[in-house]
Amino acid sequence: VLTAGVRVNPAYTGLVVAGADVAILDLPSEAPAFATTIDLYDGPANAVLGQQYTIIGYGSTGTGQTGDQQPGFAFARRFGFNRMDATANPGTQPNTVDFFSDARGSIWISDFDNGTGPVDSICRIFGNPVNAQLCNQGIPTDLNNPNSVGEVGVGRGDSGGPAVFQGRVIGVASWGGQFFANGFPQFGFGTIYGHTNLLATVNATWLRQNILPPQQVVPEPSTYAMLAGGLLAIGLGARRR
Repeated sequence: VLTAGVRVNPAYTGLVVAGADVAILDLPSEAPAFATTIDLYDGPANAVLGQQYTIIGYGSTGTGQTGDQQPGFAFARRFGFNRMDATANPGTQPNTVDFFSDARGSIWISDFDNGTGPVDSICRIFGNPVNAQLCNQGIPTDLNNPNSVGEVGVGRGDSGGPAVFQGRVIGVASWGGQFFANGFPQFGFGTIYGHTNLLATVNATWLRQNILPPQQVVPEPSTYAMLAGGLLAIGLGARRR
């Protein structure tokens, strides 16, 4: 699909962990019929926290044990589920973490759990005893369902892929990384992920000004798409490549 132009959120500073990592791709014509369109979520942000959501991407694949760097794992379109653990927002409200002081609620935060405490990274870093709500061991695998894989994470190349809640987009994949040694590689179990929060004022206002006609609640997505910057293996001060 060709593009006719790119519009970057002017609030984006180049620091992915500060949020506002979102852009609009203008298409020269309507998207092809095979392109699935998904509207923006227009419900309250607090309804998302702690709930299961869908990750959709076209990035490198692998497993929680191997990460996404193993030979033979090609880029592939895929989807799976995770739990929206928190927002990066200064303060001590439930399901918020003082993660990056510049984020101000504009990043959704999840980790890649496998059902055990050692890789419940958000709990280990930000949870007990301050925010016990952040502590969970992910989405369990349903042994009675052969298609159940439990929780999934984001890989390189999935950047800009949507995070979907109740059938609508709440964010786009922005970054991910391991924050301490736990025996698993980058993008394996224990990785923490950030999705740009499209409900946050810094993003929602800009999107509505650029893609929504007056009085329209949800977008008509046939002539635009959204993206975010490349996924990074980051430390707290990492910047976009």
